[in-house]
Amino acid sequence: MGDVIARAADAGKLSNEKWQRYAWQAAPIKLVARPVVRRGDPVVFAIVIPPSRLADGHAFQFEYQIDRARVGDVVGSTAGPGGTVGGGGWKSLFAGADAAQSRHEMPEAGNTVAALREGHHTLRFSLRQEMFDRSGSRRPRNPPLGPPMRFEQTRELTSQVTVVPKDAVTVAIVSDASLGPAVEKCVTAYFSPTSGGYCDVVVEADKPPIDLAYTVVARHEDWEWRVAEGHLKAGQSGRSAGTLKLLTDLPEPPPDAAGGEWEPAHFDLVLRPSVEQAVRTLDVTRIWGGEVVFRDVALRRGPNDGRYYGPVAPGNAAATQPPTSRPAP
Repeated sequence: MGDVIARAADAGKLSNEKWQRYAWQAAPIKLVARPVVRRGDPVVFAIVIPPSRLADGHAFQFEYQIDRARVGDVVGSTAGPGGTVGGGGWKSLFAGADAAQSRHEMPEAGNTVAALREGHHTLRFSLRQEMFDRSGSRRPRNPPLGPPMRFEQTRELTSQVTVVPKDAVTVAIVSDASLGPAVEKCVTAYFSPTSGGYCDVVVEADKPPIDLAYTVVARHEDWEWRVAEGHLKAGQSGRSAGTLKLLTDLPEPPPDAAGGEWEPAHFDLVLRPSVEQAVRTLDVTRIWGGEVVFRDVALRRGPNDGRYYGPVAPGNAAATQPPTSRPAP
């Protein structure tokens, strides 16, 4: 079908109506929501765009914005991380373009589900969509056969959500000590100095044996600083990042009297399991319950500029054994 459309378009024999229908069929988006939501948790959902169905040489830029969002009879009008009402996204469409998804939230702070009875509800969205023709010379630009460069439409999308009590278990904590070595082996941390006394912390995982959802904490003696949070899917590779301001966050010895280098700042970097992060995903329902600890990480200020940091030692990853009685975070 795409080749037939391409030949008609190249010959200038395709009507505007059919050209626009062809463009919209390249992005048959759908709404996917986390199916079970506890009272107090955000309603998490994603706008999913499948792989593009276009002929070679055809290209569009697809943009969308959420005009209205509703769960049952309650309007989610408070913007959350990633945006809710008024939030949006875009995607370049061309032959061979991969699928994409944009995650959003309706926070419980907006009383999204507080007023709803427990049980099944429909998440409803009104989505304003715009398509920009980027096909270049593949289509003539002169009337009457030349298509408009920009066209739009509004679509209604739905998905199902089940509201459960606040104390319901929607994320299982897996206390399996045998997973520790495999988790430890797949997780690494990197430290990248930036200006102003900040240091970027990047946590990566290469195909963990179980889903990981965590808060990243820098720990020095009895003090802790929250650095980042994230989740990593079992069998997949991914990363999360955060920033630590060492100048004010971590105690460190001053340079010696002769004006030499600063002594390294030492801390443990801890990945702590977090149900809070798991419920902010679309599909994580069980996570490993142990911590991953990079012990005695040492970062030193640069010799010429004390605002910059570089790693002295990469630290060693070690996984703690999760006690079977460990409560959910």
